[in-house]
Amino acid sequence: PLSKPQKVTLGDGHTLEAFGTGTVEVKLKLPGGESKIGRLSEVLYVPTLSYNLLSVVKVTEAGKTVTFGETQGEVTDGQGEVVAVASKGGSLYYLNCEPLHNQRINSASHQAKENLWHRRFGHLGERSLCMLKKGGLVNGFDYDVSKEIDFCEPCVSGKIHRSSFPKVGRERAEEPLGLVHSDVCGKISSPSLGHAEYFIVFIDDKTHYVWIYVVKHKHEVFQKFVDWKSLVEKSSGYKVKKLQTDNGGEYTSTEFESYLKQEGIEHQYTIP
Repeated sequence: PLSKPQKVTLGDGHTLEAFGTGTVEVKLKLPGGESKIGRLSEVLYVPTLSYNLLSVVKVTEAGKTVTFGETQGEVTDGQGEVVAVASKGGSLYYLNCEPLHNQRINSASHQAKENLWHRRFGHLGERSLCMLKKGGLVNGFDYDVSKEIDFCEPCVSGKIHRSSFPKVGRERAEEPLGLVHSDVCGKISSPSLGHAEYFIVFIDDKTHYVWIYVVKHKHEVFQKFVDWKSLVEKSSGYKVKKLQTDNGGEYTSTEFESYLKQEGIEHQYTIP
């Protein structure tokens, strides 16, 4: 066991903790069907690591040479003798080896016995574990009631409650044209009879009334908005106060933004 966990940084920048160190012996498979016992020293034990990783830097620091070819890699000693071979699989090289059957790693060596009993009894709480110990209800139960159990992530995850969906997502606009949603759909694979390949929608948040315009090109969106705004404001007596769109270029052009500022219309964007 290590005196304190050691940080191990992976290739993607993710950091894990190593709790132990030691020597691991493996059976290395060499060309021609031969095999030999290899000893890996200063091995770090990282319980949360999905795969065993061999550091090329550590191999070279031990006086070995590592070469990579199109289909395999080789590790040679100072005399040029091949001591290990790795076969290429996808974008990785896998060391041709297998563990020795008489070798076992104690995965719980870094854990206190109180934490082990907590897990062995199905993540039983401290109060119940103390009752088992004080009542002498379990033979060979060496749980120390004076110590506390470390933070247990599975226990916390198991007690997390899923939040319910809100019944009311947000407040609606208080008056017509107070908030208008707009979007452009296209390019449509089957053009209209007038050769239009896009259509624009304007949806009033208060009444859910929908206006639809078909256009041939996206650059027509601005002019359609100007025409629509003039029509609805004069016919309804209300003013467009807020416009919500996505981040499409047809809505974020300098011309469009300048017009909205000139008319005092707040432009809101949806999440990209």
